[in-house]
Amino acid sequence: PTLYVYDVETNELLEQINTTHQGPRLYTSPEGRYAIATFREQNLVEFVDGGYYRLPHDDHFDVFENTPSMTDFQLTDVKPTHYKLGGEMSALFFDGDEDSGANAGLALMSDESIAESKILAKQDFDYAVHGTAEIRGDYVLTTVKSKGNTAFLPDNIVLLHRHDDHFHQEQVFDVSCPDLHGSYQNEHHIAFACSDGVVVIEQEGDLFTASKIANPDSMPEGVRIGSLRGHMESHLMAGMSRGGIFTVDLE
Repeated sequence: PTLYVYDVETNELLEQINTTHQGPRLYTSPEGRYAIATFREQNLVEFVDGGYYRLPHDDHFDVFENTPSMTDFQLTDVKPTHYKLGGEMSALFFDGDEDSGANAGLALMSDESIAESKILAKQDFDYAVHGTAEIRGDYVLTTVKSKGNTAFLPDNIVLLHRHDDHFHQEQVFDVSCPDLHGSYQNEHHIAFACSDGVVVIEQEGDLFTASKIANPDSMPEGVRIGSLRGHMESHLMAGMSRGGIFTVDLE
């Protein structure tokens, strides 16, 4: 339950910080000031201030270097899991829990909101689901269950539009994505991995359109892409599966 904070230029150990539980997953806040520690089974998220940050001052930035420390800010929604960066914001999806009846939720945050011990916006769902989210400016593409879907994985993608601290639903895309697991985005496309292929959503301004790239006939039975990786400026993504790595050409 100990985090070690180093200065990478000098290899100096700056601080040892205790977390509440052992074995967190660690993520970087959007602008790099904070380490975000998620404890899925303990329904907890903690935030470590790295102490190194900058603030705008007239025509320049003032740089601050403080001792790294654990902040007082915590999130306690059920099963924090998928964390996604998107520009100056990040999205954290809470899966909820079917057995206890806890519903899923989505929280949007920034370095500035973490410094103020708050989130930017929240979306609550009516069920538990193992979801993900991708941020596109004031829009968020996230995952939902269709009516009658009793599985833990979602099968549809929804477009949300942020309004201050909440979201308005803009559209549910008419291209289904059964057993959705894994997402990634580049400059123009947002991709979601499904059991039968990859749903690709293309953005042109405020217009979002969806299509599907079906699994190739050569894909072995029982194999599906479960996560996606790529680069913002490339139209190719790597689809990771138990059967190997597949190249996904978004164009």
